[in-house]
Amino acid sequence: SQEDPAYYFGGSGGAAGNGGTVRVQQDGTIVTAGTAAFGIFAQSVGGGGGIAGNVDRGVAANRADAVVFGASGGGGGDGADVYVESTGTILTYGDGATAIVAQSVGGGGGLLGEIGAGRGLLGSSGAIGTAGQVTVNHTGSIVTYGEQAHGIYAQSLDGDGLSTGLVTVDYTGDITVLGEGSHAIVAQAKEGLGAAALAVTIQTGSTITGSAEGAALNLIGGDASTVLNQGTLQTIAGLQGTAIIGGGASDDVTNEHLIIGEVDLGDGTNTLTNAEAGTIIVGERLSLEGTDGGIGQMENRGTLSVDQFGVRGLTEVSGAFAQTDTGLNFVDLAFADYTADQIRSTGSANWDG
Repeated sequence: SQEDPAYYFGGSGGAAGNGGTVRVQQDGTIVTAGTAAFGIFAQSVGGGGGIAGNVDRGVAANRADAVVFGASGGGGGDGADVYVESTGTILTYGDGATAIVAQSVGGGGGLLGEIGAGRGLLGSSGAIGTAGQVTVNHTGSIVTYGEQAHGIYAQSLDGDGLSTGLVTVDYTGDITVLGEGSHAIVAQAKEGLGAAALAVTIQTGSTITGSAEGAALNLIGGDASTVLNQGTLQTIAGLQGTAIIGGGASDDVTNEHLIIGEVDLGDGTNTLTNAEAGTIIVGERLSLEGTDGGIGQMENRGTLSVDQFGVRGLTEVSGAFAQTDTGLNFVDLAFADYTADQIRSTGSANWDG
């Protein structure tokens, strides 16, 4: 039967007030089973506010008949630094149940809207206020089963054009998100004036797996993003999935182990470096530049394969491609019909190795 329309209202701040520093230290196993039942939730909000969203689906707000009003700041205030250091296993089974949420918001507001649906991961920042630094360090395992249930969601957003803090995620271990629309790691900061950087490090031996419709790593906004991958970035969809989605600013991605799938770095001046020890098995797209006139480039110092071994494929590269003398390409050839793997670049292409 048709559900009645749903209306959800976030809280609003009164007088000005600054959020305090939040520190979470966790060692052990966390298991949750409810809708929007986060494993760890750490939030500092200046100026009032809090969580708002479609609580029937966590904070997914993905029903067409749901009207969501975000929390707003009162007299303004600063969000402080947020630190999460955790070790162990986190399992969540509900829709919208992100394993780790860490958020600093200046000017009021909080977590609201489409936390899981594509690029709609936004907090509300109403009045004037800066946002603090957000740091997430986890060692262990994360598995989520619900729709739009991310592994890690780290965010710093300010109010009225002021500054935000650095967003840092350092991960050792495995993340697997199985539900529709779920990203393994989401890191977000505001775009434009006062924006801060995003920094993500995947340590050696780690495997980060996004859902079929999501990504292993989703970067949103920020002044610039740096990614160091020493593990494996992939999705359940394999070569048809998108391993990395870039933010709106410049992205600098270095791969020292393995990336499987497509890469879309979006707007800005972007660089994808495949180090000598790195391997990239790429699908149909390497999108290194967007539509804002920014320049994108890939440099292959390691191993690059188009499609899986034994299958002839085509990869479209938007941007320039350069291979150094240490670079290696695996190319599938079919002499019977004179076909082979292909890489087509919209920019310059320089081959060595």
